[in-house]
Amino acid sequence: MNNSRTTERKSVAMPGEINIPKAAVSPRSGSMKPRVLNPPSPSAIPKPRPSTVSSYIQRGSTVQQEITKKKASYTRQATVPAAIKLEAEESNKSKLVHRKSTGTALVLSTKRPIEAAANIALKTSPRAKTNPIDVQLKAENDQLQQQLHEKEKIIQEFNLACARYKGDCEAVAATALSWKQKYECLAKEMKEHAAEKEVKIATNSPPKMVHRRGSSAVLLRANAAWEKAVESLETHFDDAETLIQTFKSSDVETPYRKSSIAAIDTVNAIDTKLQRMPLQLEDDSMASIQDYERQLYTLKKELQAVRDYLQTDSLSCKELEQEFQNYKVVTEEKLNQSHNELQSLRNKLLGLAKSHCEQMSEAVARMNVLEDTIESIQTKKDLPQQERIASYEEAHAAFQNQLNTLQTNVASISKEKAKLAEECSALIDQLSMERGAAQLVIDALKEALEQQSLSTQMFTDTSTDKDTQIVELENSSTDKGSQIAELEKALEECNDESENLQSQVDGFERQLTSLRAQKHHDKVAADAERLVLHQEKDELESSLHEAREKAQELQKHVLSLTARYEQVQVNATQLEATLDAQQAHITALERTKATMSTKMAQLERALSLAEKQSHHPIHEEMNRLKQHNTALSQLLGRHEAMLASAQTEIGGLQSKIEQFELQQVEYAQYKHEVEAIEEILEASSPLHGPLIESLHSFAPKFSPSKVDLLQQEQIEMWRERCHALEGTNTLLLNKLREKEEPDMQFYVAQVDSLEERLSVQAAQYQLALQEAQARIHQLEETLSKKVD
Repeated sequence: MNNSRTTERKSVAMPGEINIPKAAVSPRSGSMKPRVLNPPSPSAIPKPRPSTVSSYIQRGSTVQQEITKKKASYTRQATVPAAIKLEAEESNKSKLVHRKSTGTALVLSTKRPIEAAANIALKTSPRAKTNPIDVQLKAENDQLQQQLHEKEKIIQEFNLACARYKGDCEAVAATALSWKQKYECLAKEMKEHAAEKEVKIATNSPPKMVHRRGSSAVLLRANAAWEKAVESLETHFDDAETLIQTFKSSDVETPYRKSSIAAIDTVNAIDTKLQRMPLQLEDDSMASIQDYERQLYTLKKELQAVRDYLQTDSLSCKELEQEFQNYKVVTEEKLNQSHNELQSLRNKLLGLAKSHCEQMSEAVARMNVLEDTIESIQTKKDLPQQERIASYEEAHAAFQNQLNTLQTNVASISKEKAKLAEECSALIDQLSMERGAAQLVIDALKEALEQQSLSTQMFTDTSTDKDTQIVELENSSTDKGSQIAELEKALEECNDESENLQSQVDGFERQLTSLRAQKHHDKVAADAERLVLHQEKDELESSLHEAREKAQELQKHVLSLTARYEQVQVNATQLEATLDAQQAHITALERTKATMSTKMAQLERALSLAEKQSHHPIHEEMNRLKQHNTALSQLLGRHEAMLASAQTEIGGLQSKIEQFELQQVEYAQYKHEVEAIEEILEASSPLHGPLIESLHSFAPKFSPSKVDLLQQEQIEMWRERCHALEGTNTLLLNKLREKEEPDMQFYVAQVDSLEERLSVQAAQYQLALQEAQARIHQLEETLSKKVD
């Protein structure tokens, strides 16, 4: 019976094709050739159950329109390169969605066969869509490699500059140590020279008085006078002869007291006899006294000149001390001013840090508010989907605005920080230059003061010695005045004292000449040492100037290298973001592949059930569909391999916000695919389609009993089919409902990741501030050490 029925069904001619409405037929069902059967009686056809697919379709279309509109607004708010990338990706994705929809419409309207559908699928294959993406990925890979090469070059240059700077610093330190050793040796030599001078001054005492024979002109004149007196005293020859012998005996070295006693005795003996003595002796004594007074006058003049010189030296020392005090006051004022400027810079940096902390606290408060809003959104799960998406987008827009404000604030703070760092470096350079010059001037003034103090000490020592000598001379002159009154009684004492005075005058003259020669020698040596010190000072200044210029050039080079390094880091972060976006795109493609595999599995199960009732053409069509599916899976595998190779070469290419938008697009696309599956299920349901019409056409050919049996068998089979399809429909609805919860979790995860990034950026900025403060503290310590 069954074989006869199949032969009869095969022998029946195929009626004309039936026009199926577009909304109820999928592309694959539209391309199938329907199997014509005699339609059953209307009473045997079960009534269709109410379906909710149309409501899902309408709601999915409205959501899709809203998502496309809001995406356009988001792309306008984004930055220029990110907006361009988003527009390109959205255009590609919209092309994907529209091509699917247009493909279904074309298949339904024109009723192409499966070969035409396969050609269209090959034309719209992922390989054709990924060609520009591959080109873009290659270009970005080349750019990344170039940037990495530039980064390595910059690091090498930075290392070379650091090595040069270190070598220059070591050379400057070595020269400074050598000059310090020279200065210490010179100071030791100066101290030894001063000690030797003091020893010489202490040992150079005035010479002792020595009796000289016949060296005085006064004695010669006295002897001549006495000879004339003896010639005139012919009557008193004996007495005169004794007198001459006593005077001649005074030339011999005899004690002073014996000669004075002999002279007094002779004078007393011949006091009465020498009444006719000439007055030339008195004239000679007066001349000797005048000579002595003249010598005393010259000595007093020289002493006054020495005192005037000492006074002028003291005035010059006072002027130098006054200049030193004035310069010290000026340098202290400059140092105080520089310290005030450094304090103001420190206060500015602290104010910026406080403002940044306040801004970060505000940002944290806003993030807390966002978390509260997210929690409130999670609690409001009963709200409709449109309101939920609108709340998500409003929260996202608010968060984007807050992120933009934070980025502008961070940029302004970094600019102010750079300006303050430049001002601080300029002030530190100016302070170091002024302090170096001040130290040099102070050293020169100290050396001049030490030289002046040494010279004044020498002159004060000589002046004290001369004052004591002058006091002694004045005392002796008073004694000599008293003795001059008694000169006639003690000629020998007068001669001895005159000899002593002459010897003292000669000693004074020798001492003055030696002092003048020593002073001239010391002056010449001091001038030579001063010239040598000035030359060394000029050499030191030139070397310091060159070292400072080199240090400034190296500092500029280091700053440029750091700027380039920061730019390379920024580019690297951008490339990492783009690689993350590419990874998200790859995951999206894997999800689409999984959904396609699930769809194909469902279709295969449905077709396996339908195969039991269908014939050979449907089986061939299913084989063709399987072949087409395998071709598509191969294309997807190739595309996945290409994407995997791109993933190994490049990381992510977009930020977390772009991932969120991609997730929304995937969500909409998934809804669209589910709606298409529902359309396919509705089209392939037993309550609609050409099978029931074919059953109606075959109904009158069978006997009533056979028709009833066939109808009962078919009704049971279609009821089982309906139960299976309803189960699949409920599963799909449950999947759609479960899909909403991961979206919420994904959005919460995005917000958490953004919060972590903000906290990391705040920590980095805090570390940068701490490093700047430590560097300023080190510079202040070095400046204080240099000043000390």
